Amino acid sequence: MSFLESLPLLELALSALGLFLGGLVKGVVGIGLPLVAVPLIALVFPVPTAVAALALPILGSNFWQLCQGAGPLPALKRFWLLIIPLVGGILLGAQLLVSLDEQRLNLVLGGLLLTFVLLQVLPLKLSLPKRREKLVDLLVGATAGLSGGVSSFYGPPLVMYLLLLKLPKEVFIPSIGTLYFIGGGTLYLALAAYDFLTWEILLASLAGLLPVYAGMDLGRRLRARLNEKIFFRAVLAVLAAIGGALILRAFG
Repeated sequence: MSFLESLPLLELALSALGLFLGGLVKGVVGIGLPLVAVPLIALVFPVPTAVAALALPILGSNFWQLCQGAGPLPALKRFWLLIIPLVGGILLGAQLLVSLDEQRLNLVLGGLLLTFVLLQVLPLKLSLPKRREKLVDLLVGATAGLSGGVSSFYGPPLVMYLLLLKLPKEVFIPSIGTLYFIGGGTLYLALAAYDFLTWEILLASLAGLLPVYAGMDLGRRLRARLNEKIFFRAVLAVLAAIGGALILRAFG
């Protein structure tokens, strides 16, 4: 019996819904696939399994993104000092992901979600002097790496930092795609080394491509019709609720 065939129908349905909604959010606003999908899947599966199940959808979508515009070389040249601690932090965080008990992982995952929501809600107006950029590269890379290794949430710190740098759209898209692809590739290689990214989970991840890309296709169609500000606020409310549920589950 395969891994998918052994799962209860309700757990399969909830996982497919999480993948679809993650794809829907990414299709509308361009980010948010693991932010939505991983916590929803983690409500019915262990956190490492939820993270590993997104391997192929995340790597595939990020590879497509880094190939846009000028490609990955400009991002590699500009952000190499960020990439080094990003990779190191993910390797360390992945070790915590496979070693921490489920209660602590739920607490970490819920806490990171609520922190992300809070940072989005607060009216922060920050600027970064050019002379401080290299130091901030190191700090952002380490922060994104550690949070990414533990939860796959390496994206939010990177997105907020690149927005702070006020990169042009044609530079932002391949840059975030390059950083995402390196982060995702490092995370899933580490999970494979720790025997959490098995062939069975890879097959489940392959099956997960269908609901993810169905959600992304619908999201792209809805993008022109929806008020993105209202939609994003609704997403934040859902993320806050999921984060609270995971924290309650950790203490339950």
